[in-house]
Amino acid sequence: MVLRRFLLAALVLGGCGKDDDSSPAAVEASTEAASPIPPRPPGAPTGTQFLAMTDAYTIPAREQAILDEISSGNLPDFLRTFVDVTAAFTDAAGAVHTITYSVMPDYLSIGTDGDFVRIPMNPRTGQKIADLFECSMITRKMVNDVWTQATVKLAPIPMTPGPEMLSNAYFGAHQQKIEAARAGKPLGALTAGQKKDVVISNALLAKPNSVAIYGWHQLNGVPIQPLSTVHEWTYADYSHGVRLVKRTAVVDGQPMLVTDVLKSPSLHKLLSDEGVMTSPRIPGVPVP
Repeated sequence: MVLRRFLLAALVLGGCGKDDDSSPAAVEASTEAASPIPPRPPGAPTGTQFLAMTDAYTIPAREQAILDEISSGNLPDFLRTFVDVTAAFTDAAGAVHTITYSVMPDYLSIGTDGDFVRIPMNPRTGQKIADLFECSMITRKMVNDVWTQATVKLAPIPMTPGPEMLSNAYFGAHQQKIEAARAGKPLGALTAGQKKDVVISNALLAKPNSVAIYGWHQLNGVPIQPLSTVHEWTYADYSHGVRLVKRTAVVDGQPMLVTDVLKSPSLHKLLSDEGVMTSPRIPGVPVP
């Protein structure tokens, strides 16, 4: 137990939690002071340039390019400031438990604030980036909470189905449609409704070679996409997005790993509506 507390304290001080103060503000300040997300490299491609340079790539080659660009820090500045989301529930004994966790304000993207693309990717690429950035993937319940608390809610924009859904042309066209709908609203505000979320789910225990997707909430709060594992894990179309969650949350005033909350028989309801998650990560990606 002493070793566990030491490791958690080290993790928190390393950029995912608190110092002496357990408040969410202290967690945020500590993370910003030692961010695991690298600065954007000089000369890195913008979103438009990335889509052009990878247009003729195979899907595996494009996926590797996405991982390379984002892991090197090629993402817009507005994604670097996470936004707090809160949740609570009352347990069987009548005790109220609360959590504050921090999410990216929008989906993983490549480029600059002035020229970026929300980039679809397969779940394993998303998990690898989450690990590098000291984050976790999101759950269905968290997607719902993000939508409820989002200050910018956009109506979903479906495009004509077909094989082109996996193409850079569709990725770019959907980005343009989202930005037209978002016009006049600030970058960095918690934004929801623009993509389906790639999620972690207990459904993946039975189908580890699938991608779990959920969301695309309409303005009435009803998601277009129920939780689905119909596609195999390499599938990523224009409608998919990955929103990362900081690895450390604040539970009842104390820092706690998001994964530990999900594994907890007594606290998992803060983040999961599927029960306890014994393996709260994307299958097929080894724990670093």
